[in-house]
Amino acid sequence: MKTDNTIKLKDGRMLGFAEYGSQNGKPVINLGSSPECSKRLPCLR
Repeated sequence: MKTDNTIKLKDGRMLGFAEYGSQNGKPVINLGSSPECSKRLPCLR
């Protein structure tokens, strides 16, 4: 399964995301364009 989606944020910016793989699989989150993400998300520390 693959889907590409966008969401319009409250400030007018668009957030794009994609979903790949089996719906029964384990989730993997990739925040590749945000070098500061690990400082803000405790689960990635």
